Amino acid sequence: MNFLYEPGFDPGAPVLGEKELQHLKVLRVQPDEKICITDGRGHLHTSKIIKWEKNRPIIQVEQTVFVDRKKPELHLAVGILQSSERMEWMVEKCTELGVHTISFMITHRCERTKINLSRLESSAVSAMKQSRQAWLPDITGHVKFEDILKTTTASKFIACTEKRNMDHLLNKLNAGHNSLILVGPEGDFTTDELEAAQKNGFGSVGLGGNVLRAETAAISVAHLFQIRQLSNGVSI
Repeated sequence: MNFLYEPGFDPGAPVLGEKELQHLKVLRVQPDEKICITDGRGHLHTSKIIKWEKNRPIIQVEQTVFVDRKKPELHLAVGILQSSERMEWMVEKCTELGVHTISFMITHRCERTKINLSRLESSAVSAMKQSRQAWLPDITGHVKFEDILKTTTASKFIACTEKRNMDHLLNKLNAGHNSLILVGPEGDFTTDELEAAQKNGFGSVGLGGNVLRAETAAISVAHLFQIRQLSNGVSI
């Protein structure tokens, strides 16, 4: 069954936008074939193509279900990377792993401060469809480091990718708790940033003995978060 994304989809007037319409044409979806449409906000609409009329599909929605957003929630805040391609790849993989919110921070060692949010959102949409999820992650960009420190949540950590002999994140995560975890850009966080995070209630953690690329570190954080929930019987 083809999985489609249509923001604001109305099952009472089932119309697809041009992007997904073109997708159906490329796949040569025929009458009576089933499709599943999500709005990225928890709704899944199992539907059928009744017929094609004037080069557009007539869609019949057969069933609509609402999928609750999975708990606990992971908010991943990452320093803006130099490579757009690496950021897009990171967003893709973190979406597949069920990250709820991805923020891109401006930190001292960021080599750029501008990002293309629309391209990052497109990567998230593709990953959501591929992994058959009902929720699209919230993606924010150009967030100042000092502003992210003011975020309130149950558990807060700052991951130090270039420092060793630190408590591993997996040993510090609390199952069932919403978490905000910071990952630095290339070159990691500065000493001043680490101290500022600690003063704002962030625990400093490591990700193992190897020095990781920033995008690898972010994906590792998302995976470790899943592991901690599963090891304590929390459904994700």
